[in-house]
Amino acid sequence: MMRKGLQLVIAALLLLSLMYGAVPERVYACSCAMPLSVKESLESSDAVFVGKAVKIAGPGQWFIRSSADPVAVTFEVSQVWKGEPQASQTVYTATSSASCGFTFSENTEYVVYARKGEDGLQTTICDRTKALMAAAEDTAQLGEGKKPLQRADAGEDFITGNRTVVVGLLFAALLLYILRKTRKV
Repeated sequence: MMRKGLQLVIAALLLLSLMYGAVPERVYACSCAMPLSVKESLESSDAVFVGKAVKIAGPGQWFIRSSADPVAVTFEVSQVWKGEPQASQTVYTATSSASCGFTFSENTEYVVYARKGEDGLQTTICDRTKALMAAAEDTAQLGEGKKPLQRADAGEDFITGNRTVVVGLLFAALLLYILRKTRKV
């Protein structure tokens, strides 16, 4: 009986010492280098545009959340300097500025500088992204941008954009036609 109690105490002490000695994972706060010029930011970005934030979708309400969880911000684009000239763009950023996330507000226009990431376009507080009202220097240096493709313009390109689907449907129709002809013979 005494031996079993001693074994439990030793096991508990061993477990506690392992837990106490475990080194937590290192974390790093956001730290930005010197800000880039408008020209350098344009060159290093995959997309640069003016857009109105029309939808902000934060991370789910999970029990455990991180400041690095992504927030998806959908923009109604009005001007494009670099990237796909789409009428609507979704850009991802971290939830918190502690993880370099940029805080957007719905119905506010922004000049967005974004890079391609795992989930799509991404921006941070270290990029030149800012509210359009505070971006006079940027818009002056960027000059006149392109207008984005409107939804009607994008629809005209439906067949070329979905070539695989169209070819597959045509092939299936041809195959069906041939099968019906051969059964009648």
